[in-house]
Amino acid sequence: MNLIFTWDDIKQILRARRKGILWCSFLFALVTFMSLIFLPLQYEARATFKQSASKVDQTFDLKNLIRTFSSGGSEGTASTLMLSDTVLEKTIEALGLQIETQKDSLWKNLFNNCLAEIGKRPQDRTATTFSDVHFTSEKPFNFTIKKTSETDFIVSSGESVMQGKLGESLRFSDVQFTVNQIDSHDPLTVTVHPLQSLTPKLRQQLTIKPAREDKNLLVIKCRDPHRSRSAQIVNT
Repeated sequence: MNLIFTWDDIKQILRARRKGILWCSFLFALVTFMSLIFLPLQYEARATFKQSASKVDQTFDLKNLIRTFSSGGSEGTASTLMLSDTVLEKTIEALGLQIETQKDSLWKNLFNNCLAEIGKRPQDRTATTFSDVHFTSEKPFNFTIKKTSETDFIVSSGESVMQGKLGESLRFSDVQFTVNQIDSHDPLTVTVHPLQSLTPKLRQQLTIKPAREDKNLLVIKCRDPHRSRSAQIVNT
């Protein structure tokens, strides 16, 4: 037996279930709205790179590589290079993106979103920052860092304890890093993530395409919850 629905039949079904459809639409809109307002703000930074006719140094440098490929007239090749694992891994290590500190709470995200909606500038994050991170393990590693003076700090994990200085490279267990800034004297637990797990995430944050006004220009955009870090990523 074949069932054939006409447009009138469909309208009758919709009328009969109108309240249910409206309630489902309302709940879906409410859930979507609530999930969005609790997400952290995203700051976008952009940088423009122009072709360079000068001879480029052969050492590995992100900006020089970009200019080299851009001068060849192949935006697709330059974009592929800049989003390659090799370049992204260098950026992640240089900026210390492997080390994750504490995240803002949902209520902090809500407060910042409300400020942004009414035209107010949310307070910039003060964070403990790292650079030149080298981590060989394939599993995350947790350790605690505590500021002991304006220039000194200690790191600990289990029974292992080591002292370090701001701005100086330190090797602790399987990770080597430099601490540039510590925002508090309170102990802070951080997590070091394997390099391979972060390259897809950083690739999703980046947008690379030719500029509309000049196809020889490449525009790099990056979105990140940290205002300063988004700028650092596109300029590294």
